[in-house]
Amino acid sequence: MQQLAYGTRITIDARHLALDGQEVEDRAAKLAAAWPLGGGLRRHRIEDGGVTLAFLGSQGSLLLHAFPDEARLTVVAFTVGAVSAAAFVARVEELFELGVYDLRRSRYGHFFPREQALLERVLLGERFLAKARAAATVS
Repeated sequence: MQQLAYGTRITIDARHLALDGQEVEDRAAKLAAAWPLGGGLRRHRIEDGGVTLAFLGSQGSLLLHAFPDEARLTVVAFTVGAVSAAAFVARVEELFELGVYDLRRSRYGHFFPREQALLERVLLGERFLAKARAAATVS
């Protein structure tokens, strides 16, 4: 059984995103390089035309859910190491040219499954939650 890791979770739900899908993906790779994770990228195209990018490593994870039809982006970062939340948020603001967003920081326990089919279900669930938060937010 995989051990549950405890750490810090940072969630950013952004509105009025002015970037297209490829720009989001290019900048996501730069963000992941600055986030001390280890590991690599898993990319999942979604039927709604959006994309979910998952950077999964031994020290944490970074998820980006892009909703191009709604001009929204959700970034969910989790780390078990010591990372400056303020520096991370500033880097997200800079890379994705964010203006309006909601920010949450919490202590959290989480792990991602290794089995591909189960991982895809978890990522779709994370995407569903991001979309639900976006729908509940007044623009």
